[in-house]
Amino acid sequence: MTIWTVEGHRLLADGKPVPFRASPNIGGRITEHRLLVEHYTSGSAAGAVDWLCNPDAKASAHVVVDEDGSAVQIVPFDRVAWHAGRSSWRDVSGSVNAISIGIEIANYGDLVGSPGRWRTEGGKAIPEDRVLVARHKDGSAARPWHTYTPAQIAAVIGISRALHAAYRFEDVVGHEDVAPGRKTDPGPAFPMAMVRAAVMDLVAAPVFEPPRSPPLTAEAPVQTVVETSKDVQRALVALGYGPLVIDGRIGPATEAAVKRFQSIAGLVVDGDPGPKTKASLAAAMDGRG
Repeated sequence: MTIWTVEGHRLLADGKPVPFRASPNIGGRITEHRLLVEHYTSGSAAGAVDWLCNPDAKASAHVVVDEDGSAVQIVPFDRVAWHAGRSSWRDVSGSVNAISIGIEIANYGDLVGSPGRWRTEGGKAIPEDRVLVARHKDGSAARPWHTYTPAQIAAVIGISRALHAAYRFEDVVGHEDVAPGRKTDPGPAFPMAMVRAAVMDLVAAPVFEPPRSPPLTAEAPVQTVVETSKDVQRALVALGYGPLVIDGRIGPATEAAVKRFQSIAGLVVDGDPGPKTKASLAAAMDGRG
């Protein structure tokens, strides 16, 4: 079991500094470490580190945790990382970056497809045993989520506890808590209550077992739901009508993709992702169309 500690605003694993790759995307000094924010990367750990160290990203975090529980630090803990964007918490509005530390956890987030054919928005196949079909607390329909590994959760708890010992946070939250309606990470597959209790209350964390979806039956198969503008964009990308920015805005690029899909699906070609277009997208995702 790895022993995580913090020394000189750097993360140590078993007394040795973890790999450090400096991101240029940093702000000034953090004078109050009030909050710890957990995120998912929406991709691989290596890809996240590369992107968060790219000046064009205009984003960063303090630490990235891989699926095997290893970690890379990219911003010292006494410097502001650009991880939360537009966000608020208690008496802080605008952004929580100046009072918080951000941990990015390698995970693809919400997925697309159907049982046996789950995949990321970019088309990477995800095995059935790494998928949880669940509703997000934002109230949206049940959809598939990439699950976290036990090694990851053990590392996140260990790192978070070490950070709390060093900086004494007021709370541990998800990105979805400080940017509700805009962000969904770390999502329903992340054991936030367990992590928070293990960090803030210093209780012994149980061995984490990734949650499983209820057994599927022929009478009640899980089908893709396309109801929001982001769902439309995700489905279009997964079906090969991208690339698109998944931002929930029906701009010119998304409208053009909708028109291409409507033309092939035999629908009225107007670029409007109305109920019939959404139903056809969902059917195409499930192989029913």
